[in-house]
Amino acid sequence: MRAAVESFAEAAYISRGLIEGAEIRVVKLAKYGPELVANHPICHLRILVNGPAEFERLGTLPFLARVPTLKIEARRTPRIMMSRAALKLSELARSPIFAATKELHLSYIDDDDAEWARFFSELEAPKLERLVLVHPGFAPRTLASLGPRPRSIEIEYPLFARINATTERREGIVEGVEALCGIAAFRFGSWHCGDAVLARCVRALLPKLTSLTIFNSTLDHATVAALCEHGERLERLSIYNNFTSILLPLFSQPFEALREIELAGPSQLPPETIDEIIAAIVAWRSPARVRWRTELSDDQRARLGHRLL
Repeated sequence: MRAAVESFAEAAYISRGLIEGAEIRVVKLAKYGPELVANHPICHLRILVNGPAEFERLGTLPFLARVPTLKIEARRTPRIMMSRAALKLSELARSPIFAATKELHLSYIDDDDAEWARFFSELEAPKLERLVLVHPGFAPRTLASLGPRPRSIEIEYPLFARINATTERREGIVEGVEALCGIAAFRFGSWHCGDAVLARCVRALLPKLTSLTIFNSTLDHATVAALCEHGERLERLSIYNNFTSILLPLFSQPFEALREIELAGPSQLPPETIDEIIAAIVAWRSPARVRWRTELSDDQRARLGHRLL
């Protein structure tokens, strides 16, 4: 089954013995896509697009409206990842292919700020629940153009959030994120913008946020303080790669809404620091459980008991 699909696709994804997804170029999608979607329970497609002409062609493929997760990845050179390309996104902002889309991933797209702004403001995707932007290169203030907001937004490796960003760019980051206030879930993926910018962004989102992920981003005392002061609505918190002793104050908070916390990061924390964290978690009033990605000793796991996922 996999071999049959991979004869025209770059990859096929199988779950429970069924083809549920594929990675495919536009020219092959146009030819084989109708049969692929008709014969398999396709729930996600990663579509490799080399430029505006191929992107516009997606609008002529009505079967895409039946796929709940679309991952559109710009690849100027098909077999080279991160070979960024401009796609002229706004051409399909009102396309019916997004009518039933629940998740939309846009990766390595080099359109300018004006094009992104038009796409964000004109996008018609009434069922969209999750928007994932990977390596977006637009200016951060462009986020304010986003019209009806999905429940969840993830921004991974943004080119605007580098440690060498100018002061003006950093202020723009805060303004752009502030414009998203009201969404329920957000993921910061590799934000290294310095000067407590992440803390200001977290503080802006927390009033309505129920799920927060901080992945491989510069986590400082200001961010922890923001979480402690304004994180009472959080139901899920995930922290990757920055799990250090500066998080200790966070575990002493009575987050009554919290249901799950996921921790992953350096394994070289002193045993006494881990013991302090475990003691604080065990004392929580909330029924929260912990998914601990760093290796624990048998004794530590036993002390966490039913809290451990």
